[in-house]
Amino acid sequence: MIVMTIIVPCYNVEKYLNKTLKSLDFEYFSNKLQVLIVDDGSVDSTLDIAQKYVDKSPEIFRVISKTNGGHGSTINTGLQYAEGKYIRILDGDDWVSSDQLNKLLHFIEKNNTNVDMIFNSYRSVNIDTQKEIYFPLPSNVEENRVYNSLELHKNIKRFDFALTNCVLKTEILKTINLTLLEKTFYVDNEYIIKAVSQVNNAIFLNFDIYRYLIGNENQSISKLNLLKNADHMTRVIKACLIFYNNSSFDSVKMKFCKSSIITLVNTHNVLLLVSNPDKKSGREKAEELKKLLVKDDFYKFVRFKYAVLKLMNLVCINDKSFAFMNSIRKRFFRV
Repeated sequence: MIVMTIIVPCYNVEKYLNKTLKSLDFEYFSNKLQVLIVDDGSVDSTLDIAQKYVDKSPEIFRVISKTNGGHGSTINTGLQYAEGKYIRILDGDDWVSSDQLNKLLHFIEKNNTNVDMIFNSYRSVNIDTQKEIYFPLPSNVEENRVYNSLELHKNIKRFDFALTNCVLKTEILKTINLTLLEKTFYVDNEYIIKAVSQVNNAIFLNFDIYRYLIGNENQSISKLNLLKNADHMTRVIKACLIFYNNSSFDSVKMKFCKSSIITLVNTHNVLLLVSNPDKKSGREKAEELKKLLVKDDFYKFVRFKYAVLKLMNLVCINDKSFAFMNSIRKRFFRV
């Protein structure tokens, strides 16, 4: 039985892909792991590197070549071919700890694990210094214990769900026909909100698997690119609002979905109204987002935070001032 499918979205990652795929190319993964390398129209040697691994270990690797459609389109394509019981997304410039991944696969097989989601620890790795930062399991969760939907979603603020630490059951994603936006950055937020809102139970396992490369100036999450591609995040928020308004799951899951979108909106407004050095442009983009929220009757959940951030924008508070204000607040008020 194929225990897990790993979808590897790739676009012009010739500098990194060999390390990514090498971490998955071990005999003990045969018949347990399906690796779908989805090439998104790369114009460098990404496809050639991928094909070498397919030729060497066809029982593990498969390459799917497509025209460029963005990160979301690669996940959409990968889901169509996924055969594993679980799915993990591994970007083409990241890699895994082979030993830790093997331990997870063994755990799933040995315990006949059937939960909807598995949450793991992970590490970020700086591209220049190679310094690692360890992101453990939340301190207030019990390892190896299965949490039901109520326990999981009621305490959502304790958990930081991300592609780096979540493994999801394939059946869930296919049941809701998960389809992400194409030609759009930041769809990892859409993936998490749509998928995790369907989860009925989850287990927290201290397998330190994912290695997340940071510090690449071309990454979409750099501040410069976040500002440049602000409209992409607005599109993601819109897609999540449509999902929220059209869903009929129980109140606990609805609360998770709503709180996740609120966090996404507030974070985006900080970027637009505080981080953006062009204060006028930031206000205009934030106003566009506000209109979208008002239309979907969602603005009432974020209006206070929006008003505070807009005031900061009008008096030209920037990131540095914002950080200083927070340090004063923490020092004297201890909150």
